[in-house]
Amino acid sequence: MSYYLLLYIICDISCVIFASILLRKVTLNLGDTFEVDWLRYLISSFIFFALTDMVWPFIRLQTATIPVWILRVLCSISEIALGLVGYVWFIYAEHRLRSRLLKDKKHSALFAIPFLSLCLLALLSIFTGWTYTINDDGSYTRGPFFLMQHAIIYFYVLTVTIQALVKYKGVKTNRDKNTCRSIILFASFPLVASIVQLFIQMTPILCLSIFAAILFIFINLMEGQIFTDALTGLNNRRQAERYFSSLVSQASGYNAFYLYMLDVDHFKSVNDSWGHIEGDVALGIVASSLKKITAQYRGFAARYGGDEFMLIIRALHIVDPKMVLQKLNVFLADECRDSQTCYDLTISGGWYQCSSKDESFLDAVEKADEMLYINKRSLA
Repeated sequence: MSYYLLLYIICDISCVIFASILLRKVTLNLGDTFEVDWLRYLISSFIFFALTDMVWPFIRLQTATIPVWILRVLCSISEIALGLVGYVWFIYAEHRLRSRLLKDKKHSALFAIPFLSLCLLALLSIFTGWTYTINDDGSYTRGPFFLMQHAIIYFYVLTVTIQALVKYKGVKTNRDKNTCRSIILFASFPLVASIVQLFIQMTPILCLSIFAAILFIFINLMEGQIFTDALTGLNNRRQAERYFSSLVSQASGYNAFYLYMLDVDHFKSVNDSWGHIEGDVALGIVASSLKKITAQYRGFAARYGGDEFMLIIRALHIVDPKMVLQKLNVFLADECRDSQTCYDLTISGGWYQCSSKDESFLDAVEKADEMLYINKRSLA
């Protein structure tokens, strides 16, 4: 066996080993149950593909020790495995984009048809040579429908990529923008590699590129956990400090921003009366209301700790700072009504206008807190 083909097999085996390690690292902290399950399916389908991809060096060797019919079966399985990676990625990415394409069973069944067609095409190619032919001497040639197989995979990858590009222009939160970017960049790895492999055969570049894309998604999710509050999905305090620093470095009288400190009124009574699980639900309702506010005012929201939240909005988007709190409580009342809670939620807040590059994060928080507690005492 040549060193070149040995290197091919080593690359595939390495991908299997490292992907298996990633699979063990996937936990529920990386998303909701559906998202985590399909991320596991994605990594598992890639491992399956990498294992079947190792058939190509043996085809290249045109070895007589392996019967031709076995090589044909393995080749078809490899094509199906690659299609499975594309299909699983499509479902996973659709869920992360919160797309409505797969909301009902009819649409889900419709989008499964291309993958099922690919499976049928690959299996029939064992006898017909439609996508490939392995001759009796073991030599490999592409069939007349070879590009159709890749077109089906491109369909899945490009569909979610285009959706992510369109959605990226409309989303307001950094978290949603980051999700769109990761989905767009995921596609770039295998798309470039598959184009290269169309012209340069018998290289493991496609397998390596898919693993690189999955690794990129995994790292992106891990970074998201560092700067995201697990319970509410909002930014956490660490990310709030980073965002504050990015704004204050450009702060001036004409480029000021407001930092709000927010506190849920009588939150302890929710925990005492309905339990801590319902308390978590209440915090989720508050988070949903804050996301609406940030979308309307192009702001930034974070959970500071417990039932305290932070809101940062550029001054140019605000006419009256009080109106932001009033609007937030309107959103909160709507969320409580829609969720049919047994309690009402309101939020008190204080704010501080930052207009100098010399402002520090802790000083701004302290000054906003002072106003918050003055407002809280007025409610007592």
